[in-house]
Amino acid sequence: MWYIARRLYGNGGGYVAISLYCFTPGLVARSSLVGPEIFGAWGTFSAVFASIAVAHTLYAPRHAFLWNRKRIAVLGIAIGIMVGAQFALALVLPLALAFMLWACLAEGGRLPEF
Repeated sequence: MWYIARRLYGNGGGYVAISLYCFTPGLVARSSLVGPEIFGAWGTFSAVFASIAVAHTLYAPRHAFLWNRKRIAVLGIAIGIMVGAQFALALVLPLALAFMLWACLAEGGRLPEF
């Protein structure tokens, strides 16, 4: 909605459209009843994509290692939120590991050397 309104009416029109959408009474009422499922879904989504990001930066030059530390920290926080919200989501961790291995092998066909 923001993108379409922005293209049609400029930045101001996009901001007005997204603010009207976000602050409608129905959305505000529904978002006030957020349960742990939302945080579990958010943590799962973040953990899977952060694991792919960590795997892709394994091939980065050594001077970019500081960025990899930050991604590893984000991955740890996402896993903490995911498992803290619902412990049963710990079953997703092997899936995140599989995505990491897949991203490593898809990049160059081999695992990186340390």
